[in-house]
Formats: sequence, C-alpha cells, structure tokens
Amino acid sequence: MAPVWAAERLTVRIGPIERSIQVSHLEKFVETGKLSDDLELFEPLLGETLREALGSRLDIDPNIADTIFDDLLATPAGDRLLKALMLALPENTVEEIKAALKLAIESVNGLSLIGIFKAFPAENLTVDLTGAIAVATRLNTPYWETQILSSLLKKELTVETSDILPNFDPAAVGSFSPQQQTLSFVDRDRQRAIAVDIYWGTQTLLLERNRPPANDYPLVVMSHGFGSDRTFLTYLARHLASHGITVVSLEHPGSNREWLTNLPTTINPSQLLPANELIDRPLDVTFLLNELEKLNQNQRGANSAQPLPAFNTNKVVAIGHSLGGYTVLALAGAEINFEDLQKYCQRRQVVGRAPADWLQCAPVAEKLPKGPKKRNLGDRRVVGAIGLNPVIGQIFGEKGLKEVNTPTLLLAGTNDPWTPAVTHQLRPFLDLPQPKYLVTAIDGTHYSATDPDSPNPIKNDSIFENEISETESASERQLVRGITLAFIQQQTSEAKTYKPFLSATYAQSLSTDGLPLRLNTEIPSRLALWLKNREEVIGNIP
Repeated sequence: MAPVWAAERLTVRIGPIERSIQVSHLEKFVETGKLSDDLELFEPLLGETLREALGSRLDIDPNIADTIFDDLLATPAGDRLLKALMLALPENTVEEIKAALKLAIESVNGLSLIGIFKAFPAENLTVDLTGAIAVATRLNTPYWETQILSSLLKKELTVETSDILPNFDPAAVGSFSPQQQTLSFVDRDRQRAIAVDIYWGTQTLLLERNRPPANDYPLVVMSHGFGSDRTFLTYLARHLASHGITVVSLEHPGSNREWLTNLPTTINPSQLLPANELIDRPLDVTFLLNELEKLNQNQRGANSAQPLPAFNTNKVVAIGHSLGGYTVLALAGAEINFEDLQKYCQRRQVVGRAPADWLQCAPVAEKLPKGPKKRNLGDRRVVGAIGLNPVIGQIFGEKGLKEVNTPTLLLAGTNDPWTPAVTHQLRPFLDLPQPKYLVTAIDGTHYSATDPDSPNPIKNDSIFENEISETESASERQLVRGITLAFIQQQTSEAKTYKPFLSATYAQSLSTDGLPLRLNTEIPSRLALWLKNREEVIGNIP
C-alpha cells in the first residue's frame, strides 16, 4: 500500500534552524554516504552511525501486517515508539502518525524511519532532527521485530491439549528445610577467584514418600548473566533445595556486577567483555565441579561452620540466565565458532544491534581469543541445560548448537530488548537436537524470571524502562519453579511422575491476561520457515 501522494520534501528543524531537503537526497545519503548541497548544513550530525540507523529496516510479511498493527500499539513498547515518533514529528497529530506507521509496516520494502516519513500523504513534512536521531540511533531491530510479531507468536505457539495434570504442584515448597552457605575457590592457573553460594535441604518430619535415594538427584549449578551476581535465582535455588536438590550458584569474576561497576563510564561497547571471557565462563564451572569433587573426598568443606551436603558432580544440570544461558549451552556441548562470529560482527551494521549482540561481538572486536578458532567446552558431567533469556545469537555459528548432547530448555520473553527472542532464542532453538523445550513468556522481559530481590544492573536505565512488576511476573516465576523441578527430575527415577509438567498444558494453565505463557517442543512450521528465511536475508546483508 502507498498513500495517494507521499512526502517528497522534509523541513528539517534543529533548534531555531530550519532547512528544506528532498527525501530522495536523504535516501541517496543512506545508500552512498554522499551529502547533497541541501544536506551539507547537517554534515556534523549525519555520521556513519546515523546513516546506518536511517537505513535500518524491519522486513514484515505484508499479509500479516494489518493483523498485528493494533496489537503492537497496545503494548508498552508500541506506546514508547509512538511517543518517540511524536517528538520527531512535532506538527503531526497522533492519528496522522498512527496512519503513517500503519502504511509503513504494510510496505513491501520493510519498516524504516524514511519509510515512515514517506508514508505521510503530504508534499512536505516537518521533522525535528534531534528527535529523529533519538528514534533512529536507539532502534533495536531484533527487539522491535519480536514486538511486532508478539501477537502472532501468542497464537502460533498455542497448543490445543486435553491433558490432565497430576494432582500435586511442582511449584509448591517441598518438605525439606533449605540451608545456605558461601564458599570461595581460587583457580590459580587462570587467576580467577570463584565465589559460590551453596543451597541444600535438610530433612524434616514431613518426609516425602517414595523419594529416590540422595545420590539419584543431580547437582544443579547456576550461572548468572553479564553485570549480575550469584543471587540472581535465589528463589529458584531455595525452591529446589526444599525438594532435596543441592544447588551451587557461582560468580564469574570477568563479567559479574563488580566487573560492570568498575568499568569506565566512557568505555566502548566492544570492550564490555575481556577477550577470553566466553571461554573462561564454562571453564569456571568445570573448575568448580573439580573442586566440589575434592570436597566430597574430604567429607567436609574447609572452614565450614556445618557439614556440607554430598555433591553429585557426575550428574549436573546447569541453569543460566542471559550470558549464563550461553555458558550452560557451551557446557552442554555447543561448539563456539569464533571465526564465524568475527565475520558476522565485522559485516553487521552497528545500529540495530541489541545489547546482547554487543556482548557476543565484544570478545572478537579486535582479535580472536587465544586458542583454536573453534572451541568445544562441553563437560561430560553436565546432563541437562536450562537457558533463561540466553545470549546465543551467532556465538555458535551455523552448526555449533547441533553438537549439544543433553536435553535443553530455553525461556524467551517477547518484551526483552537485551536478548531479543527472535535472534537469541527462537531461531537458535531450531538447531538444537531433541529432547528440547521452548518456554515463551508473551510480554515477559529480560529480568521477569529472575529473583525480584536480586540487584538489577540496568533497572535505572531510562532506555529500557520496560520491566514489569514483581506481581505481574509472579506467574512466570511460578512456571520456572515447576518446569525446572520437572526438568531435573527427568534425570531421576521420578521422571515419569514429573513428565506431565513439561507440557503446553502446564504452561498455559499458569497464563494470565497480562503474561500468556507457552511451552513447545517444536516451533510451528510456518513460524519456523519465516525464521529460517529471515536469517538467510540477514546473512546476505553486507
């Protein structure tokens, strides 16, 4: 669709200065980087970053654009986009901006800022350049892509079932009393100090019937995200401990909250992570498991105020959030391809990247990390991996995820600007071997599955004011408690009892109007085809 006539000229305003420019000249600047005479005044502002931003676009199937437009504007993200466009287009009404946005979304050329300008049925359009720059340079393409598709995902991932769930609640507190203790280990070879919180359950008078022997339960290891710490899943650690499962939550010294706090305020995004951090994180877990084996042999931890539990290091389920999600997949056998990652990061434009894309590209921004160009950091002791809002993107290349040799469970949130679901969970999920599970929280955010009391490294960042309240996200954490316990129990003699909770029926039973929840073992064919085609198109962009 196209308006009867489109804006051919823009009256560009910056402060008290106004100049008239041709839209075609702006398009030429995007294509070639060359400035026409009417753009020379704005040369100090029209740098490479803005050029990339103006050229960034979202490819949306015109056949579904009309059905998702109203759903998009009903979301908090859609509301923020509309308000930002109102700042960039100060002389237009809300209804006029909505109409232009709708036409731009339905365009076969994809949604772009210039496309929105051209969708106005007027010969001339006034644009506030400061507002337009703010919209363009903050465009997080994968995030908006997921937002636009959110209502479609809600429908596509819904499974019609008639299953009946067992008459007990895996999200309820178990019959063991949770205990906690903190230890610290030092890897002298790599000069890394690893602090850990250990959680386990002591027996009470209300013992569970028919429970497996203690050595049948896997050990759970938790890996936090970038800028976080080992308290990120305290609620889940205590829940598992109440069911007799031992949990060890560790801290990665090269990417924890202390590391983030000590970074210079003017640091380049490509320097967020040390070059070897993608390698060191999985090695932190392997080192920790070796140390726990030594504790088992000594019966009691050094400097322990009370006896520690036995650690079943031969059977480990690894759980990670964000960058910790990457960590546990690497431990499960996913092969890192640094050479492919470096090529991807060098050819992809800077604008349109999500924060997770900056993280995955940081270690290869200038040179490849030490060692082979491909690395498999899998640990044979890991028998299952759960990634909550994991950073995946291009870290494992085209084939690395196919090397995973354990059951996996991924959780995605459609309102997550940090690790957008389309590029960091949905598309990678297609490459994982069975058995695998995909949990999708429609309108879930990056931190809605983590502990509400754990420090949020970006909670005061005005760019990403999209986190939902503790009350609104309660159902997602309830689901995480239930499915995590059920997933772990698949490694015990109680696997059959807990299997029904790894189902669409269970996830959808906990859905709310504000936070629909879905669980799938396969992505529906129509959606899977779009995800594959999208990657092929993106991969051909220079």
